[in-house]
Amino acid sequence: MAVKKIFVGGVKDGIEENDLQEYFQQYGNVVSVDLVTDRETGRKRGFGFVSFDDCDAVDKVVRKCFAWVQLYAELSIFHKFTEMNE
Repeated sequence: MAVKKIFVGGVKDGIEENDLQEYFQQYGNVVSVDLVTDRETGRKRGFGFVSFDDCDAVDKVVRKCFAWVQLYAELSIFHKFTEMNE
């Protein structure tokens, strides 16, 4: 199955759809960006979706995000280890 859409969470209030499109364009051609809003208030809910025209772009995003998560985990473990040995 080829996935062409990603979930984006933690979107701050000042971020607009064009900001996300500009950022994710580095991974591939962005077809659409949809920030989810509250139906009653119209306020952004802090998450959305980015769609690409090719599943390779999604693979690139996932690989980069996995690298960030892995690095964060390694740094956290290192920090805890050094605290224990002080």
